[in-house]
Amino acid sequence: REAAGSGGWKPKKRGEEGRAKDEVNIPVAKKPITKSYMAQTALSLCLCAVAGAFFLFPETMAAGVFGLESAAFLARPVTQLAGALLVFVATLFFVLRELSFSYVSARVGYLGVSAGSVLALKTVLTARGPTANPLALAFSAVILFALGTAVVQLKKIQTYQKKMSKNKTKL
Repeated sequence: REAAGSGGWKPKKRGEEGRAKDEVNIPVAKKPITKSYMAQTALSLCLCAVAGAFFLFPETMAAGVFGLESAAFLARPVTQLAGALLVFVATLFFVLRELSFSYVSARVGYLGVSAGSVLALKTVLTARGPTANPLALAFSAVILFALGTAVVQLKKIQTYQKKMSKNKTKL
């Protein structure tokens, strides 16, 4: 038996000489910062801020956005739930901005955001009607920003897919 600390097993040193000769080092390309990337980042941050307002000030948001002045205290849990769902949308944009247009999930994600945005706008317009309430206008603006961003990204995906299908037929 060997005494503790004297000899025994030692891990193999890893350095340049320790690498296998057939190992390939693949550089990781970083996605460039584009206008779309910045817009989706800004949108995610706006959605998080709106979600925070829905969660922290549910009565105010219920009255301002949905027109529930007399029943705002009753709408508190539902308004906070709406805020929580906005966090999901914000997270979705944070993830989607990183995906390549070649992924089917990117298209599905943007279609989901589009559908959710249309439904959110319908809800606000049905509840408030066309109104000059600042909270309703601000919320509608953020939702329109989400819808516009999703539509632009869907158009880019469509252009990318057409370009890729043309390249495949040339080969």
